[in-house]
Amino acid sequence: MDPNRRTPLMAPVVESRKLVCARSRVPLPLSRVCFLLASSLWLLTSGFWLLTSAFCLRAAGWRYQLLEVKPHVFVWVPEDIRDQESDPDYDRAGTAGFIITDQGVVVVNTTNSPFHAREILFEIRARTDQSVKFVINTDARPDHFLGNEVFADLQATLVSTVEAQAQMRQYQKELSRRLDGDSYLASAMRAIHPTLPTKTFQGEWTLSVGGREFRLTNVNLPTQAGAGPSPGTAVVYLPDAKVLYLGDRYENGMIPRLESTGFKPWIEFLRQAEGWDVDVYVPGHGPPADKREFSEFRRFLEFLSSRPDAQPPEPAPHPKARPS
Repeated sequence: MDPNRRTPLMAPVVESRKLVCARSRVPLPLSRVCFLLASSLWLLTSGFWLLTSAFCLRAAGWRYQLLEVKPHVFVWVPEDIRDQESDPDYDRAGTAGFIITDQGVVVVNTTNSPFHAREILFEIRARTDQSVKFVINTDARPDHFLGNEVFADLQATLVSTVEAQAQMRQYQKELSRRLDGDSYLASAMRAIHPTLPTKTFQGEWTLSVGGREFRLTNVNLPTQAGAGPSPGTAVVYLPDAKVLYLGDRYENGMIPRLESTGFKPWIEFLRQAEGWDVDVYVPGHGPPADKREFSEFRRFLEFLSSRPDAQPPEPAPHPKARPS
């Protein structure tokens, strides 16, 4: 959300994707003396209600943004709300994207539910009849892959790193345990079937579709309790478009999850990525960014790493990763 954006006095109330406007009621004037004042107030209030109603209608049609950052390269950015139709531990949908070629479509991440994945598919179908050939999961976290089933039904090949697939399989097992006796979780997940990738890779892998290259790199930073995204995260680089999908290696405008990776190798990777030939950096959450905004995230992590209370023990340095 833009911190400089002014919030209307009668802001819409967001509740399970439903937008409700509070409408003020002006009491009738109690005497002829205040009639003129009351009438003026009613006119002002009525005009303001019309404006806020228009705002609500517009907000109702913008549950997500679809940005064409380069020709045929799209980024799907969800509204920052908590979804009730998802795993409650991952109820904020991740940023996703898709790339259209003349021989098929490649999707990058499927967000935290099949409902959002169908929104992505709707946008694809509005632009092309080409089939979805590949889905790349950059991360093992459910807010990036719980929509996989939508594209598996279309016979798309689901791709991730070996480590990410293993973590997704572990999530399936843990979910079965969590569902036992938890009616709230069972209700939230009733129409969701976690679907694992069918193809994995290690190191680097170049995918070619419709004459366009997709360079996948496993940025497997050493694991250490304390900070960072999950191990086995892949980044997806499009050299012709100069677009880099980073998954949870980058969070734009949001506080990243501080769980598993030491700050130092994470910051080192981000500094390397700043030097790549990239115009658009696509985060795991939030809108796409340019190099300046991307650098700000790295500096934010450097600030966190300087705080003794946030500093985890550092693992060994990781080998340099760069697009081949």
